[in-house]
Amino acid sequence: TFVRQSTVPLIEDDGFTQLTKALSAVNPVLDFYMKKTIEDEQAEGMDIAMEESIKGFKDVTKEVTKTNGDEATRQLIGGSIFADRAYQKTKAQLLGNNVESILSNSYSTTIINGKSLSEYSLDSDEYQSWLSTERDKIVEKLDGIRSLYVTEHFMPKLTSATEAIASYHLKQNNSVNLENIKSLAIPLIRNLAISPDTLDEKLILDYETTINELGLPAKDRSDINKTLVSQIMELAETKALNGDSEGVDDILAIANKFPYGPNGNLSLVDHPDFQSKFNTIKRQ
Repeated sequence: TFVRQSTVPLIEDDGFTQLTKALSAVNPVLDFYMKKTIEDEQAEGMDIAMEESIKGFKDVTKEVTKTNGDEATRQLIGGSIFADRAYQKTKAQLLGNNVESILSNSYSTTIINGKSLSEYSLDSDEYQSWLSTERDKIVEKLDGIRSLYVTEHFMPKLTSATEAIASYHLKQNNSVNLENIKSLAIPLIRNLAISPDTLDEKLILDYETTINELGLPAKDRSDINKTLVSQIMELAETKALNGDSEGVDDILAIANKFPYGPNGNLSLVDHPDFQSKFNTIKRQ
């Protein structure tokens, strides 16, 4: 078996050799690293030799087929180092090509404590534990595959897939966080309906400040306004159906406390949804 020779001559009495010997004697990690480097060099040399040798192997199999038939050729190929090498290399390539799909499918179906992965932050224990477990499952399938093929054909794809799923997760998690913020409009209105008037101004100001500091896109800001109006009208309609006209006025008055329109110069009373439902509720 051909093993590529080192291009750096080993001189026992040169300074570098003496230094590494001295360091490895007191540092097992360095000693392990030196041995691992040699093993990697040997594996690479063997792979180069096989790459060169396999070019002539095809001629050998053709001759065997001509002389001894197809079965003899199959036995020769199956028992050769080239067949095992091709299997290992191809398996590493296939797993590498599928790793992103495997992670994506698991991501979309994983539920932890009743919540999807998108509801956990990137640095959360839940997300990191899921990622570690899924990667370990994939790596286990590489058992018996030479490290050279794993390093060359699998690891770059694993790194790329991990980055891709992290990027996707950040977008999903941001969307969830935004929806959570928007959903606070519902309990806010319900809280305003039962809280003393003296607290209304502070509650509304705090909520509006939080929303404005986020710099939400116009559509999301519009969705929040629609939700606020919808909740106000829903509570007012309930009061109306119960014949509580005073209660209706109190609920509808909440809309006048929320800023609306350019620079907040208007209130939610001026919102189209408010106007369209106002007369109906008054008649009720």
